[in-house]
Amino acid sequence: MPTPITSIANRVLPLLIAQAEDSTFSANNVLRAFGSAPNSIKVIKGGGESIIQPVSLGYHSQATEILTGADAYADLDTTVGLIEKKATADYAEFYQPIRISESELNAMSSEGAVDFLQDRVMNVVEDMADRISLSVLQGAAATASRRFSSLETLNGIGSSTGWFQGVAPASQTNTVLGLSQTAFRAFGWVSQFDSAGCTLAENDVRVIMTGIRAQSGMNPDVCICSEEFFNKLAGLVDTKIQYLSLDKLGFGTLQQEIPVYNGMALFVDARMGFDADAGGAGTDVIDAYMLSSKYLRVNVATFQGGGVAAARKKLGINGGPALISVSEFVRDPRAPVYVATVSAKLQLTTSRLNAHGVLTNS
Repeated sequence: MPTPITSIANRVLPLLIAQAEDSTFSANNVLRAFGSAPNSIKVIKGGGESIIQPVSLGYHSQATEILTGADAYADLDTTVGLIEKKATADYAEFYQPIRISESELNAMSSEGAVDFLQDRVMNVVEDMADRISLSVLQGAAATASRRFSSLETLNGIGSSTGWFQGVAPASQTNTVLGLSQTAFRAFGWVSQFDSAGCTLAENDVRVIMTGIRAQSGMNPDVCICSEEFFNKLAGLVDTKIQYLSLDKLGFGTLQQEIPVYNGMALFVDARMGFDADAGGAGTDVIDAYMLSSKYLRVNVATFQGGGVAAARKKLGINGGPALISVSEFVRDPRAPVYVATVSAKLQLTTSRLNAHGVLTNS
């Protein structure tokens, strides 16, 4: 007689969930880039509805120089300005069901049911991870049925609220996280940009990296890029690309090796290299997002119970926080079906838009 799924779930589901989350985290370059980047994850128990990200646009006060002579008695300039603006975003929240009927399990042994359950859980977790990734990278350019419109997108070419436009900073006009680039352009609420014109040169990459360094004092440390961008860059600067484990770069404890160029980890992703304005008149192909994790925040609301956390510890999984959660299976009172829910509640914010950039048309 088959073992009831509730009995199986109570014993092995926390392990299956932990494995599914970790496998998805390791295999999905977008989640891996954000989830393992230094300082980028902010976990909030239970979350809330909205996120307020303080953004400093200018300097709060003026310095007074004390000189000799008459100026030695100069008054201290106590003038201050309210230069902190509130970038705002609502949490994006997603749910996706996993259903397994008793008839599917009737002919299975306990071992077979575990394998079946693991495959079903992985399928749905990976699907949600792909939808999140498409939404962040492509935004409105992604197929409508595959994207979440409430999630912030880096693609500002196909959206008036996307982060990175395909024009020079002086011409950027989007409204990002509720703040107008037109109103706050002079205070640095713009992103770096370069188009390689389909003939990528190292200088194209350097233009964005230099712009980011000039504004933030540091090189970008995360690059999510297309295969074409990576292959062309490797052909140009092969000797400058190192393969280092993420833990050596300060990206948590993951020991997976990844290509690194000038301190910037390169996450090659098949979802990059897309028409930025799908359905529009534009011809820009987005090939690389260059990001500074210090100024990037993935706000994650977590409701995950202690069982999965304990399972992650038991399995030695410490590659990063779970951005996607899976509930326990419960029996549907209306039908002989067991149901679990895959969920995520998160949102992207940044405190310095000019510490990131986009490269098109490699």
